[in-house]
Amino acid sequence: MNQPSNKQKDGISVQEIENFGKKYLTELVFIIYFLLAAFFSSFFFGPRWCLYLAAVGGILGAWLFKKCDSIVHKALRFTCKQEKVTRMVFCLVGFIVAIFLPPLFFFLIGVCGGCCLLKHVQAVGGNDKFTQDQ
Repeated sequence: MNQPSNKQKDGISVQEIENFGKKYLTELVFIIYFLLAAFFSSFFFGPRWCLYLAAVGGILGAWLFKKCDSIVHKALRFTCKQEKVTRMVFCLVGFIVAIFLPPLFFFLIGVCGGCCLLKHVQAVGGNDKFTQDQ
């Protein structure tokens, strides 16, 4: 009944892996940043500091929304306009920060998270006074 098929699966080709890496390079780099920062936070500072600084960053990102959003947007735009070698240097600096200063990494992620959360609340149509003043 269950006869093995003569078709063998070769797996994933090198070309498919290269295409995947080119298409999702930014996502892969940030995933590696998160993994490194989470792993090394337990060795250098402890996860408690990372959690506290991520929370403080989220509060500041929501409280100072316009300033933080503007700074993050300008920094990312500046980075994306650079040559490939300069972007690789920025990527290396990001790896160093994720490894040796995980609390700073989580603080910046908290700032971006606070900005993003407030931006989505405003887009949905939050009617409270806090989002209208921003």
